[in-house]
Parts: sequence; C-alpha cells; structure tokens
Amino acid sequence: MTAKRKKRAAVGIVCLVVAALAMGWFVGRYIPSVPHGPASLLYAGMYDGNGESSQRVVDCEFGRSAALEGIVQGMAFIWETDHPTASIGETNETIPSDEYIEHLKSIGDWEYEYPLFEMRIDEVRSVSGSAFKELYPEYSNQEVYPVYPEDSTMVLVSATVTNTSNTLIAGSVGPYSSDGLPEFRLWTDAWTDTYAEAIHAEDGTLVVEAGPLSDGTMRAGVRLDAYAFTMLAEYTSLDDPPSDDIQTAPVNVKPGETQTVVLPFIVPNEALKTDGTSRHIDFSKYCIQTVDYRTKTTYRLWLE
Repeated sequence: MTAKRKKRAAVGIVCLVVAALAMGWFVGRYIPSVPHGPASLLYAGMYDGNGESSQRVVDCEFGRSAALEGIVQGMAFIWETDHPTASIGETNETIPSDEYIEHLKSIGDWEYEYPLFEMRIDEVRSVSGSAFKELYPEYSNQEVYPVYPEDSTMVLVSATVTNTSNTLIAGSVGPYSSDGLPEFRLWTDAWTDTYAEAIHAEDGTLVVEAGPLSDGTMRAGVRLDAYAFTMLAEYTSLDDPPSDDIQTAPVNVKPGETQTVVLPFIVPNEALKTDGTSRHIDFSKYCIQTVDYRTKTTYRLWLE
C-alpha cells in the first residue's frame, strides 16, 4: 500500500469528518425565517440539486446490472464559489477557500474519475427511524443536518458491486471518497413538485430557503446517511498481510471481485406519504442515482 493510500485509507472516520466540515457550504446559502417544527426541518436534507440539468439519463431496471464507467465527481462540482473560507481539521481551523482548494487538488480530491464497476439493486426495505435508532442507540446525524428519527423512515438499499476495473476500489461512498464509490442519492420525480417553506433551527444556526424538495437537476435527492452507513458496513482490512497500523474501509473490492453494500437513506415520513409504520411504500417510483459531471449524465438504478 502506498503512503498516499495509508494517509487516506481510514475512511470510516475521515469520511465523516470531511463530510461534516464540507457541509459548511450550507452557511450563507440560506435565508432566515420563523422557526418551524422538527417535521418540516427534516426537509433540509432533501433539495440539493445543483441547478444543472442532465444532458443524458441512463435508466437501469431493478435486478439488472448497470455498467458505471468513467464517472467523474469531486469537490470541484459541488463547491460553493462564493464561500470565502473553509474549516479543516478537528480544531476547525479556518483558512481561505483558495488555499483549501489547492490542498484538495494536491491530494486528488478536487476532481477525479472512479474505477469502472457494475452495480445491481438486489433488495430495498424500510424501517422506521425510531426503530433504527433502537437498534443502533448511538445513531445520530443531527450534527451534520437535522434529522428526527421519530418523523422519518430509514430506506435500506442492498446492492451488489462488481469491480470490473484493474484498480482496487477501497474507501467509502462519495462524494468525499475518491478511493471508494461515487455519491448516490435516493430520488423520485414525485418530489420535484413539492416545496418546503423557509425554515431554520430554533437556535438560528441553520437556515433553509423555500424551494423544491428535489428539483430534478443533477445531484438532486436524499443524500446517503453517512452515519448510518458506518454502522451497517463491515469494515475490512486494506493491508495484505495486515500491518501493525491497520487501515480499514467499508468498501474494499479487488479487481474482478464482488461485494454487497447496504446504502441507507433517512427520509421524512411526509415525503414518503407514510406514518413510518406502513410497509406499503411503492418503491417502484424510486431509484438511487449517481452523476457523471464530465458528461452531465445521470445514472438511475430503480428499486423495484
């Protein structure tokens, strides 16, 4: 294993830290309003389209493998250009954005192409957010964006990943893991006509503009729940043979190998038109999608 990979391989924790810090792009993007209740605040994690329409959409039926080739992602495509500073490290040291961008470029996280792989949706199931929290008492992702398990459903998508490249795929699930898998989002066109009011947390630290929950543009939909993913994933060693300073990753697929991953998405019950206890969600209307920013192509893997 190269020194670079060792430096970046502890993705189980690093991915979460970077994700939490990167979410600083929320600041300054949204406008204040009268505080609303927890149920409406859930919508803060949903409308994240970047405003650019896909030039091509590739649909893949449930149970069939999708060949995901040449997917290009990275911070270059999601960075807010008007954000003047960035916070890094556990101490949240603030540095100018241009310095941080140069740092991302130097370590290869600004723009990158993922290795070739195939993915097939095997199963989708759901559990109430409250039940998931009972199974995993330590579960909480409110530090990144507000989620209230009692008003939500955890959608669990089981997928088979086959590495069809000559490169090791070892890391987490994007958008902050160039060594793993790209970013996937849960999406349905039913959300494109649903609007949320301008809301913010009671302490005023998070503010959200009125707008569509999922506007249909690239990168729209519910982001993967990184905290839940780390609890569901089986971390495997990246060292062969294992070293004293062992490094692990939740996704570790050698060329030609296959691995099953479970991708969790926490969704407001109101958006799913359920009270959280119903098992009759029509997942045939839902997909997980990933984007190739270079060609502006959206790949959609349908769940039923």
